[in-house]
Amino acid sequence: DRLVLPCWSEQAEAEQHLVGPFEESMAAAISLDSFIARTLPALEEQHRLIAPAFCWGGGAVELEPLELRFRLHPELAGA
Repeated sequence: DRLVLPCWSEQAEAEQHLVGPFEESMAAAISLDSFIARTLPALEEQHRLIAPAFCWGGGAVELEPLELRFRLHPELAGA
């Protein structure tokens, strides 16, 4: 099993999900550019997955960080 980082597009939405195992976590706003350029490559190096718009109860999508990067910016696929 690999660790999964949940993420949301808005800080307020992330704060609403700080329950259960996340209740001692802190939601932080990250610019999209920084998320793509720094966060996703760092998660890839750590062999973690990412769950955009994570929700409890199944149905969560887990992606490789670079897959999400390419979905957000297809032109980066060759980079």
